[in-house]
Amino acid sequence: MKAEELMSTDFLYANTNDSIEEISIRMEESKRFNMPVLNEDMSLIGWVTSLNVTKGLRENKKLISEVMNSFDEVVSVYADDSARLAILNLSGSKVFTLPVLNRENHVVGIIRSCTILEQLSEMYEKSVFDIYNEISQNLDITFDDLIDASTAMYRKDVGKEIKPEEYLKKIKTTTFGEAIWATGGLEGFFVGMIGIGEIAIAKKLLF
Repeated sequence: MKAEELMSTDFLYANTNDSIEEISIRMEESKRFNMPVLNEDMSLIGWVTSLNVTKGLRENKKLISEVMNSFDEVVSVYADDSARLAILNLSGSKVFTLPVLNRENHVVGIIRSCTILEQLSEMYEKSVFDIYNEISQNLDITFDDLIDASTAMYRKDVGKEIKPEEYLKKIKTTTFGEAIWATGGLEGFFVGMIGIGEIAIAKKLLF
């Protein structure tokens, strides 16, 4: 699964010559409190947050270029990076939004942690077994390959062997919500599932 599959192409952005007051109004009206700063060809050159704007207004700054975070300070991912990397960057860097770039550093989308949480929360009462079925269909991976990948990851993470039939029984009786608690949160569960999918895909390609 690639980062681009998690992104939204509907996003706001600022230019360096935009006024701080103008961006503050845009943020308020759209209820978006951070956005990339782009040049004319949509290349990423910085990032601005509501905190930057508030500080700029207090210090009587005029332009976004005076208060934005520089390119080097922005946490981002490429569209063809793994979704796993996007989730790790969101949780590890403690940011709520990631710009998604193509290889020319043009911004092609945004990944928002709230969007991921909304998508996952809809599955809260589903059994993990059902989620596995959906992953199998969407990624064109056999259900057995997913179970094999899961037992391999279980062995790596827990340090114990588990038979495929035992793992299958566990996921049939475990809801998504219960799995979230067991893995330490939404990010942990999602990163784990992406890892399982990557193992299964690798096995399919190699064998």
